[in-house]
Amino acid sequence: MARLNQAGVAMQGAALDTHTGASLDDLPVSSWLSFDPEAGFYQSRPWLEFVERTAGRAVAYAWVTDQGRTLGVLPVYEPTRPGSGYALADLGGADSASGPVAVCGNRRGYRNEILASSLPAASETGRAALAGLAEAAQAICDQKGWSNLVFPYLSHEYATTLRQALPHAIPLLSKLDANIDIAGRSFDEYVRGLGGKKADVVSNEIRRFERADYATAVERLTDCWGEVGPLVANVQQRYGHDDTAESCRQDLRVMSEQFAGHDLVFTARRGGKLIAAAVFFHWNDTLAGRVVGFDYANLAGAMEYFNLYFYQPISYACEHGVTRILFGLGSERTKQLRGAQLSGLWTLAVGPAVTAGLVDWRARNAVMLERLTKSAQVNEARLSDVWFGDD
Repeated sequence: MARLNQAGVAMQGAALDTHTGASLDDLPVSSWLSFDPEAGFYQSRPWLEFVERTAGRAVAYAWVTDQGRTLGVLPVYEPTRPGSGYALADLGGADSASGPVAVCGNRRGYRNEILASSLPAASETGRAALAGLAEAAQAICDQKGWSNLVFPYLSHEYATTLRQALPHAIPLLSKLDANIDIAGRSFDEYVRGLGGKKADVVSNEIRRFERADYATAVERLTDCWGEVGPLVANVQQRYGHDDTAESCRQDLRVMSEQFAGHDLVFTARRGGKLIAAAVFFHWNDTLAGRVVGFDYANLAGAMEYFNLYFYQPISYACEHGVTRILFGLGSERTKQLRGAQLSGLWTLAVGPAVTAGLVDWRARNAVMLERLTKSAQVNEARLSDVWFGDD
């Protein structure tokens, strides 16, 4: 295990130390034990292990400690091909840059959670920790000969703070993230809180689903990944992806192993046969939605998607003390109509090819904002106006 910045970053009489290693096993067990109890799903060791098993190992990990307590972990992955979701062409547009870019942070997830969740990125310690991790990531990429790198799917707070440490980085508005804060509400309170017309829509969709007379349950992915896999492949293939029943089975099998005890599948069956399913993970105080699957030929046309991906998980959250549900990317308007809040996710891109290919990045962000606003009622208070237009 190598250590960067041996002296660390001075902080209120203490020091932040930045370390690097070639494997998750290089992080001592105490690193994970000292993480905040409410650390995010996409920040967890099981998720990083899942990525290693399905998308390839990170070339290195960097982590920051304060007197032995781990404040944040940042994996660095080799460049990915366009179409992976993590190449710059996917994050910044087809004409954004030429050449490969290394990926710093989460892969196969839609949130880049780097710091312990109790540590705000904009705090003094948060800024110092992110600066140390950014410096380590650049050193790793320089060593590998990768002059261009990206930090994908950042909150605005993360992007702003990281840009202070990387002043030449270009912030790119990429996607909209959707989540619901349960805030101790009952399911009835959630429905009433949507307001008249939206509440009526939800109630009607629930009644329509109930009339279809499915047998519903909350199952463990450990017990049903073999059945769920082909249904997930049906959905992926319908939207142009090349996933197969077997590849989806194997992904779900690995997830079930990594998150045993945290895995939830909201299911609808008829005669014992699985017709529809939604896979979630209950991690600390959060439900994270991952995938849905349908046997399209046998659906009853009873609003199965809305009930299994929204209403049943929300009901579960209300009953089990969950405070937040992560619904992920896409279908923004659909999620918003069911009470989800939308916030911008940013990519921070660094390097000579990035700079050359994104000269008009502010104009590009303005176009992206307009596109996203048309797809949903974007809460613009969550998006900075500094990185748009001619500002």
